[in-house]
Order: sequence, then structure tokens, then C-alpha cells
Amino acid sequence: MAVEPMGPVVVGVDGSYSALRAVDLAAEEAAARLTPLVVVHVQNQPEDGEEILDIAAARALAEHAGLAVSTVAVVGDPAHALLARSRDAYLLVLGHRRDPRFPALPAGPVTARVVNEAVCPVMVHRPVDPERTAPSPRPVLVGVDDYPRAEPVVGFAFEQAALRGAPVLALHVRPWKEPEAGEMLHEAVSAWTGKYPDVPVHLSLRYGRLAVPTLATASLDAQLVVVGSTRHGAPGPFGRGLVTHAMVDLAGCPVAAVPLP
Repeated sequence: MAVEPMGPVVVGVDGSYSALRAVDLAAEEAAARLTPLVVVHVQNQPEDGEEILDIAAARALAEHAGLAVSTVAVVGDPAHALLARSRDAYLLVLGHRRDPRFPALPAGPVTARVVNEAVCPVMVHRPVDPERTAPSPRPVLVGVDDYPRAEPVVGFAFEQAALRGAPVLALHVRPWKEPEAGEMLHEAVSAWTGKYPDVPVHLSLRYGRLAVPTLATASLDAQLVVVGSTRHGAPGPFGRGLVTHAMVDLAGCPVAAVPLP
């Protein structure tokens, strides 16, 4: 049976510190999958950005010498250019915002639009607090919406956990207690445990009307949080744009937004 080649990991850079941290994250993702890294800089003038691209490529190769790295300079609208790249990419990686002194401020408009509209998963770098006492290894946290709608989100979380040698913490929030909630959560996870038998799994069922604080608190002890992203405003506690963008702005670790049908 033929295996389709995996698309590249694409990272957008703008010369900021946040973008350089995104390069580190993107290089790790590309190296783990043995797929190329494409560094994209969207500029105002054709001659702008060569130094930005050179620095980003050198940074990626410094930690991953065998990685296939290419650079692309594009003139035009940054969000439009990155969204076009998402059609052929496996993963798109971005920084949260230009100024790391204000991590609690909302993500910039380019990041927000790309998270909302990208065809492939989008990973946004957010720093992990190294001084916080957390389990080792930190889990990959996944916000589980109603199954089977959550299947691509849970699947991406299991893949990440397998690559990182980490457990999965599957979290589901309901406004009130319902007998089928635990069964749904178990079913959503069991669909992937057979494919990833070596990944430890922990289930967490919480009750409350606000999913964001619950997920944000849990993310403080995680190494990655995975949520769903929908362009159609479909309902669900982890598929709504509100929750997705709140995690991009509040999570205590990098955030992956996986497109939902």
C-alpha cells in the first residue's frame, strides 16, 4: 500500500523573538517527522527580509544539522500568504506576538486569522514556565469535544504524545452531570489507544459552564495543549472559536489548533 508523502512544516517569521521561538518549535516538529522545514517571511518590498530568513534558517540548523530547510520570501498580505501555504503543509507554526514582555495580551491579527482559517493544524508557541513543579514528562493535554467530531483533535494529540514520549491527558467539560459524558470521553480516546498502545492515557471529566479556565489551568502542567478549530462556528466546548483563541492567548504551553469538519 502506497504511503502519501507528508507535507512540510511551515513556520512564519517576522524578525521578532517570538518568531525565533516558533522556529525552534517548528524545527523540532519537522525533525521528529523527517519532513522538510519551510521558513516563510512576508515582506513589503522584494529586497526586505533576507537577513531575517538567514537567521531563522541558521537557528533551525544549529540544533538539527540534518534537517532540510528552505526559505521563502513573499510580498503581500502575511495572513493570506500563510493561509495559502497551509493548503500543502502538514503543520503551520507561528509565534504568539511580537513583544514577549506582554504575553497575556491577545495574539496579533495575523496569528488570530491563520488559526481561524488554516487548512492544516496550526501550532502557536507559548512559553512553558520552567520553574513550575509539573509531572515529568509533561502530558499532551487535549480538549475533547463530543465524539466523533473530536476524532481529528484526539488523533493529533496522540501522535504528538507518541513523538514526544509523553502521556495524553484527555479533558472534557460539561455544564452538568450526564451519564453519557464519561462513556463519550472513553470512546473518543479508545479509538486511538489501539494505534498508539505505548502512549499512557489519563481521562479527566469536569463539570462547569466555563471550559476556558479549566483548560487553561490544566495547560500549566502540560507541554502542549490541543484544541479544535472551526471556520463554521459549529457548537461544542472545544470547537468554538472563543475557546480556541482564548487558549492561544492564555495557555501555559504551546497550543495546537486542529481544523474540524
